[in-house]
Amino acid sequence: MPDRVTFTVNSGTDVVTVPATTYSFTNGLQVTVNNVGGALPTPLTAGSAYYVINTTGTTFKLSLTQGGAAIDITDAGTGTHFIGSPGVHMQIRPYNWLPYGLLGLPQSFLLVQ
Repeated sequence: MPDRVTFTVNSGTDVVTVPATTYSFTNGLQVTVNNVGGALPTPLTAGSAYYVINTTGTTFKLSLTQGGAAIDITDAGTGTHFIGSPGVHMQIRPYNWLPYGLLGLPQSFLLVQ
């Protein structure tokens, strides 16, 4: 799964389109969306988890639940939209006696699947 790729939306059909890449979006894949320089298509929310449904490789729809109904997307949004891996947020909890912060070691990070 790519970290993120650009996408567009046809609000008349609720179809998301991504550029042809070496990665194929498959049904049931969990993704998140975000935007730079504008607003996401309504009602999509940055950072929320969505599931890919009705895929044909570079086109698909999004659902709030795995295998659920397609989200009714009411506009195309503005700016540049990105879709990709939701990642896994982890918090490292060091032993109290180890000075991780003083050693310059990270205490939290984002692990991308």
